[in-house]
Amino acid sequence: MYLSTPITPMKNLDENWIQLMIAARNMGVSKEEVLHFIRQLKKQNKSRL
Repeated sequence: MYLSTPITPMKNLDENWIQLMIAARNMGVSKEEVLHFIRQLKKQNKSRL
């Protein structure tokens, strides 16, 4: 199968996300734990509205 568009690396990763993941890794926090924390914050913010 031939692809007409070249495959390029993802260049639009958010720099803040990258820095968060590096900091989390350095502290021994997994990506799943970070995502869980963010989801909990979103739930709390929705309940305040």
